[in-house]
Amino acid sequence: MDYPLIKPRDFRVDPTRGNRPHEAHFIWESIDPLDEMIRGKFRGYKLQYWKSSEGRRNKIEVPIVIDSDTANLRHDIRASIFDLPANTAFRAQVSVMNGHRAGPPSDTIDFKTSEGVPGPVRNLQSDEVDSHHAVLKWDPPDEPNGLLQGYDLGYQKVNGETQGEIRALEPKINNPSHTSARITDLQPNNEYRFFSSSDSWSGLDIDESRLPLTSYRERTARGYVVFNTYITIMLWDPKSDGPRKILLPSNFEQRYLWIVNWMKSSVLAPKYD
Repeated sequence: MDYPLIKPRDFRVDPTRGNRPHEAHFIWESIDPLDEMIRGKFRGYKLQYWKSSEGRRNKIEVPIVIDSDTANLRHDIRASIFDLPANTAFRAQVSVMNGHRAGPPSDTIDFKTSEGVPGPVRNLQSDEVDSHHAVLKWDPPDEPNGLLQGYDLGYQKVNGETQGEIRALEPKINNPSHTSARITDLQPNNEYRFFSSSDSWSGLDIDESRLPLTSYRERTARGYVVFNTYITIMLWDPKSDGPRKILLPSNFEQRYLWIVNWMKSSVLAPKYD
Protein backbone atom coordinates (compact mmCIF):
# COMPACT_ATOMS: atom_id res chain seq x y z
CA MET A 1 0.00 0.00 0.00
CA ASP A 2 1.18 3.51 -0.80
CA TYR A 3 2.10 5.89 1.98
CA PRO A 4 2.31 9.70 1.72
CA LEU A 5 5.58 11.16 0.51
CA ILE A 6 4.87 14.62 1.89
CA LYS A 7 5.58 15.71 5.46
CA PRO A 8 4.33 18.64 7.55
CA ARG A 9 6.43 21.78 7.69
CA ASP A 10 7.26 24.19 10.50
CA PHE A 11 6.19 21.84 13.30
CA ARG A 12 6.75 23.63 16.63
CA VAL A 13 5.40 24.30 20.11
CA ASP A 14 2.54 26.78 19.93
CA PRO A 15 3.99 30.05 21.34
CA THR A 16 0.53 31.44 22.10
CA ARG A 17 -0.34 28.77 24.68
CA GLY A 18 2.65 28.97 27.02
CA ASN A 19 4.48 26.25 28.94
CA ARG A 20 2.29 24.24 31.34
CA PRO A 21 2.87 21.38 33.81
CA HIS A 22 0.65 18.66 32.34
CA GLU A 23 -0.05 19.64 28.75
CA ALA A 24 1.62 20.67 25.52
CA HIS A 25 0.32 22.55 22.48
CA PHE A 26 1.66 22.37 18.92
CA ILE A 27 1.21 24.16 15.60
CA TRP A 28 2.31 23.44 12.04
CA GLU A 29 1.49 24.43 8.47
CA SER A 30 -1.40 22.61 6.85
CA ILE A 31 -0.84 20.77 3.58
CA ASP A 32 -2.89 20.83 0.41
CA PRO A 33 -5.30 17.86 0.79
CA LEU A 34 -5.26 17.42 -3.01
CA ASP A 35 -1.48 17.14 -3.25
CA GLU A 36 -0.56 14.10 -5.35
CA MET A 37 2.22 13.23 -2.91
CA ILE A 38 -0.42 12.17 -0.39
CA ARG A 39 -0.96 9.15 -2.69
CA GLY A 40 -4.54 8.59 -1.63
CA LYS A 41 -7.33 10.32 0.26
CA PHE A 42 -6.09 12.74 2.90
CA ARG A 43 -7.16 11.62 6.40
CA GLY A 44 -5.29 13.99 8.70
CA TYR A 45 -2.12 13.74 10.75
CA LYS A 46 -0.47 11.46 13.27
CA LEU A 47 1.23 13.08 16.26
CA GLN A 48 3.92 11.04 18.03
CA TYR A 49 5.65 11.92 21.30
CA TRP A 50 7.84 10.20 23.89
CA LYS A 51 9.93 10.94 26.95
CA SER A 52 13.45 11.97 26.00
CA SER A 53 14.85 9.64 28.65
CA GLU A 54 13.06 6.59 27.23
CA GLY A 55 13.45 6.96 23.46
CA ARG A 56 11.08 6.09 20.65
CA ARG A 57 10.42 2.57 21.93
CA ASN A 58 7.77 3.98 24.26
CA LYS A 59 6.30 6.54 21.90
CA ILE A 60 2.61 7.42 22.03
CA GLU A 61 0.67 8.02 18.81
CA VAL A 62 -2.30 10.37 18.56
CA PRO A 63 -4.32 10.41 15.31
CA ILE A 64 -5.65 13.83 14.31
CA VAL A 65 -8.51 13.24 11.88
CA ILE A 66 -9.38 16.16 9.57
CA ASP A 67 -12.17 16.32 7.01
CA SER A 68 -10.46 16.63 3.63
CA ASP A 69 -13.30 18.81 2.35
CA THR A 70 -12.42 21.57 4.84
CA ALA A 71 -8.70 20.97 5.17
CA ASN A 72 -7.81 23.49 2.47
CA LEU A 73 -9.54 26.21 4.51
CA ARG A 74 -6.99 25.87 7.29
CA HIS A 75 -3.72 27.78 7.21
CA ASP A 76 -2.26 26.32 10.40
CA ILE A 77 -3.05 23.15 12.30
CA ARG A 78 -3.13 23.19 16.10
CA ALA A 79 -3.16 20.17 18.39
CA SER A 80 -2.81 19.59 22.13
CA ILE A 81 -1.92 16.67 24.38
CA PHE A 82 -2.82 16.39 28.06
CA ASP A 83 -2.11 14.35 31.20
CA LEU A 84 1.64 14.68 30.80
CA PRO A 85 3.96 14.40 33.83
CA ALA A 86 5.26 17.75 35.05
CA ASN A 87 8.88 18.86 34.74
CA THR A 88 9.64 16.23 32.10
CA ALA A 89 11.53 16.47 28.80
CA PHE A 90 9.80 15.11 25.68
CA ARG A 91 10.35 14.81 21.94
CA ALA A 92 7.61 14.98 19.30
CA GLN A 93 6.98 14.79 15.57
CA VAL A 94 3.99 14.73 13.24
CA SER A 95 3.26 13.03 9.92
CA VAL A 96 0.57 13.03 7.22
CA MET A 97 -1.97 10.18 7.00
CA ASN A 98 -3.81 8.86 3.95
CA GLY A 99 -6.37 6.08 4.02
CA HIS A 100 -3.75 3.40 4.60
CA ARG A 101 -0.60 4.63 6.29
CA ALA A 102 1.31 7.57 7.75
CA GLY A 103 4.07 9.25 5.79
CA PRO A 104 7.54 10.41 6.82
CA PRO A 105 7.67 12.45 10.04
CA SER A 106 8.36 16.12 10.34
CA ASP A 107 11.48 17.43 12.02
CA THR A 108 11.59 16.24 15.63
CA ILE A 109 11.24 18.93 18.27
CA ASP A 110 12.13 18.95 21.96
CA PHE A 111 9.93 20.42 24.67
CA LYS A 112 9.65 20.23 28.44
CA THR A 113 6.63 20.55 30.70
CA SER A 114 6.91 23.10 33.48
CA GLU A 115 7.00 22.38 37.20
CA GLY A 116 3.71 21.46 38.81
CA VAL A 117 2.20 21.12 42.25
CA PRO A 118 4.05 18.45 44.28
CA GLY A 119 2.37 15.16 45.05
CA PRO A 120 1.40 14.23 48.60
CA VAL A 121 3.94 13.50 51.28
CA ARG A 122 4.07 9.84 52.29
CA ASN A 123 3.98 7.88 55.53
CA LEU A 124 3.17 10.75 57.84
CA GLN A 125 3.39 9.47 61.41
CA SER A 126 3.90 10.59 64.96
CA ASP A 127 7.27 9.52 66.32
CA GLU A 128 6.79 11.01 69.78
CA VAL A 129 3.77 12.37 71.63
CA ASP A 130 3.26 13.85 75.08
CA SER A 131 0.93 16.40 76.67
CA HIS A 132 2.78 19.46 75.30
CA HIS A 133 4.46 18.49 72.03
CA ALA A 134 4.45 16.12 69.07
CA VAL A 135 7.20 15.01 66.70
CA LEU A 136 5.99 14.31 63.16
CA LYS A 137 7.90 12.39 60.51
CA TRP A 138 7.15 11.75 56.85
CA ASP A 139 8.68 10.71 53.52
CA PRO A 140 9.01 12.95 50.43
CA PRO A 141 6.33 12.67 47.73
CA ASP A 142 6.67 10.06 45.03
CA GLU A 143 5.95 12.77 42.45
CA PRO A 144 7.68 16.04 43.36
CA ASN A 145 6.73 17.40 39.90
CA GLY A 146 9.70 19.72 39.98
CA LEU A 147 12.42 20.92 42.32
CA LEU A 148 11.16 20.35 45.86
CA GLN A 149 11.74 23.38 48.08
CA GLY A 150 10.57 22.12 51.46
CA TYR A 151 7.45 21.45 53.50
CA ASP A 152 4.61 23.40 55.08
CA LEU A 153 3.19 22.29 58.41
CA GLY A 154 0.19 23.69 60.23
CA TYR A 155 -2.10 22.76 63.07
CA GLN A 156 -5.37 23.86 64.62
CA LYS A 157 -7.26 23.22 67.82
CA VAL A 158 -10.51 21.29 67.39
CA ASN A 159 -13.40 21.27 69.83
CA GLY A 160 -16.17 19.07 68.47
CA GLU A 161 -17.46 20.77 65.34
CA THR A 162 -15.61 23.99 66.16
CA GLN A 163 -12.27 24.42 64.42
CA GLY A 164 -9.74 26.94 65.61
CA GLU A 165 -7.47 29.12 63.55
CA ILE A 166 -4.85 27.24 61.54
CA ARG A 167 -1.39 28.11 62.81
CA ALA A 168 1.56 27.62 60.47
CA LEU A 169 4.71 26.10 61.88
CA GLU A 170 7.45 28.72 61.95
CA PRO A 171 10.06 28.81 60.66
CA LYS A 172 8.97 27.03 57.52
CA ILE A 173 10.97 23.94 56.53
CA ASN A 174 13.00 25.12 53.54
CA ASN A 175 15.22 22.05 53.19
CA PRO A 176 13.56 19.11 51.36
CA SER A 177 15.92 16.66 53.10
CA HIS A 178 14.41 17.58 56.49
CA THR A 179 11.47 15.22 56.93
CA SER A 180 10.59 15.65 60.58
CA ALA A 181 9.41 18.47 62.83
CA ARG A 182 8.72 19.07 66.50
CA ILE A 183 5.59 21.03 67.35
CA THR A 184 5.60 22.48 70.84
CA ASP A 185 3.43 24.64 73.14
CA LEU A 186 0.44 22.34 72.77
CA GLN A 187 -2.08 22.42 75.60
CA PRO A 188 -3.04 19.23 77.48
CA ASN A 189 -6.57 17.88 77.23
CA ASN A 190 -7.11 19.40 73.78
CA GLU A 191 -7.67 17.94 70.36
CA TYR A 192 -5.45 19.11 67.49
CA ARG A 193 -5.44 18.59 63.77
CA PHE A 194 -2.14 18.65 61.89
CA PHE A 195 -1.57 19.52 58.21
CA SER A 196 1.49 18.53 56.19
CA SER A 197 2.23 19.22 52.52
CA SER A 198 5.20 19.41 50.20
CA ASP A 199 6.11 22.67 48.49
CA SER A 200 7.75 23.71 45.21
CA TRP A 201 8.13 26.87 43.15
CA SER A 202 4.67 26.14 41.78
CA GLY A 203 3.04 26.18 45.21
CA LEU A 204 0.94 23.52 46.87
CA ASP A 205 -2.57 22.16 46.60
CA ILE A 206 -4.79 23.26 49.48
CA ASP A 207 -7.98 21.36 48.62
CA GLU A 208 -9.30 19.17 51.40
CA SER A 209 -12.38 17.19 52.33
CA ARG A 210 -13.75 16.00 55.67
CA LEU A 211 -13.90 12.24 56.05
CA PRO A 212 -14.98 9.83 58.80
CA LEU A 213 -12.34 8.80 61.31
CA THR A 214 -9.72 6.34 60.00
CA SER A 215 -11.35 6.13 56.58
CA TYR A 216 -10.40 7.47 53.19
CA ARG A 217 -11.83 8.17 49.76
CA GLU A 218 -10.74 9.80 46.54
CA ARG A 219 -12.11 12.74 44.60
CA THR A 220 -10.98 15.10 41.85
CA ALA A 221 -10.06 18.73 42.38
CA ARG A 222 -8.72 20.94 39.57
CA GLY A 223 -7.49 17.82 37.78
CA TYR A 224 -5.69 16.30 40.78
CA VAL A 225 -6.71 13.18 42.69
CA VAL A 226 -6.89 13.98 46.38
CA PHE A 227 -6.72 11.54 49.27
CA ASN A 228 -7.41 12.53 52.88
CA THR A 229 -7.93 10.81 56.18
CA TYR A 230 -8.00 11.34 59.90
CA ILE A 231 -6.57 9.25 62.71
CA THR A 232 -6.93 9.58 66.46
CA ILE A 233 -4.07 8.88 68.86
CA MET A 234 -4.98 8.45 72.52
CA LEU A 235 -2.99 8.27 75.74
CA TRP A 236 -4.32 5.64 78.12
CA ASP A 237 -3.59 4.04 81.46
CA PRO A 238 -1.60 0.81 80.86
CA LYS A 239 -3.97 -1.00 83.25
CA SER A 240 -6.98 -0.23 81.08
CA ASP A 241 -8.30 -2.38 78.27
CA GLY A 242 -7.70 0.34 75.67
CA PRO A 243 -6.32 -0.42 72.22
CA ARG A 244 -2.64 -1.19 71.86
CA LYS A 245 -2.07 -0.42 68.18
CA ILE A 246 -3.51 1.77 65.45
CA LEU A 247 -3.23 0.59 61.85
CA LEU A 248 -3.26 2.99 58.88
CA PRO A 249 -4.59 2.18 55.41
CA SER A 250 -1.79 1.03 53.12
CA ASN A 251 -2.62 3.77 50.59
CA PHE A 252 -2.69 6.58 53.19
CA GLU A 253 -1.86 9.67 51.08
CA GLN A 254 -2.14 13.43 50.41
CA ARG A 255 -1.82 16.24 52.92
CA TYR A 256 -2.62 13.93 55.80
CA LEU A 257 -4.80 15.29 58.56
CA TRP A 258 -3.96 13.89 61.96
CA ILE A 259 -6.26 14.30 64.93
CA VAL A 260 -4.46 13.93 68.25
CA ASN A 261 -6.44 13.77 71.46
CA TRP A 262 -4.32 15.16 74.27
CA MET A 263 -5.11 13.91 77.77
CA LYS A 264 -3.64 14.85 81.14
CA SER A 265 -1.61 11.83 82.21
CA SER A 266 1.81 10.99 83.53
CA VAL A 267 1.87 7.88 81.40
CA LEU A 268 4.30 8.01 78.48
CA ALA A 269 2.83 7.88 74.99
CA PRO A 270 2.72 4.36 73.53
CA LYS A 271 4.88 3.39 70.58
CA TYR A 272 3.16 2.61 67.26
CA ASP A 273 4.51 0.04 64.84
